[in-house]
Amino acid sequence: MSNEFEESVREKRYLQNVSPRTVKFYRDCKAAWDRTVGGLPTEEKMKEFVIKLLESGISPATVNSYVRGFNSYLTWLHENHKLLDKLRIKKIKEPERCMRY
Repeated sequence: MSNEFEESVREKRYLQNVSPRTVKFYRDCKAAWDRTVGGLPTEEKMKEFVIKLLESGISPATVNSYVRGFNSYLTWLHENHKLLDKLRIKKIKEPERCMRY
């Protein structure tokens, strides 16, 4: 899966002209995946990914950020016929923040 990930990042970098900072963000999201569940994405692993991130104390906003970045990779896998099903990780609900005046 690592070669496929690097291929997806390379395409994003040169064909979609994403910035080096965005490339770093994608790599951070993939590193979070590898650190928590690793391997090929499945429905079960995607659920476990979110649960383990939350259990580690990461804020819901940060978890959603990782989800957004990893979903980009999942879309690329599906569009390039590496996955038959279009997988998507659902974002979690974030607590509402009230502004004090």
